[in-house]
Amino acid sequence: MAETAPLGANVLVGKHVLAGLTFVKPDGAVVQRLQVHGTITRVNAEAVTVKLIPSGDEFTMPVQGAAYQRAAPGRYQLQATGEIVENPDILCDWTVTVDADGSLSVPAAPPQD
Repeated sequence: MAETAPLGANVLVGKHVLAGLTFVKPDGAVVQRLQVHGTITRVNAEAVTVKLIPSGDEFTMPVQGAAYQRAAPGRYQLQATGEIVENPDILCDWTVTVDADGSLSVPAAPPQD
């Protein structure tokens, strides 16, 4: 279980993040679920940039600090691939709305459990 205190942008760079993204239609129907992980390489006013493992591709996520939580030590299994991610530093979850025109929108703050 992740700690409840959000992490500030200043502590994210260099951390291993495991992110879950759920893409939904405006009516809430799930279009796709995606899990990615990698090292946070950059944080600025517009985005958090992650170098994905194993591809090395760059992936960007919103900056909202409340979404980034310390991960409890352990093994996390990616549902789509079965890959095991051991001891990531950070967890975050996003729900992304895919509008009819194909544009994406992320809520101002992800829901907190």
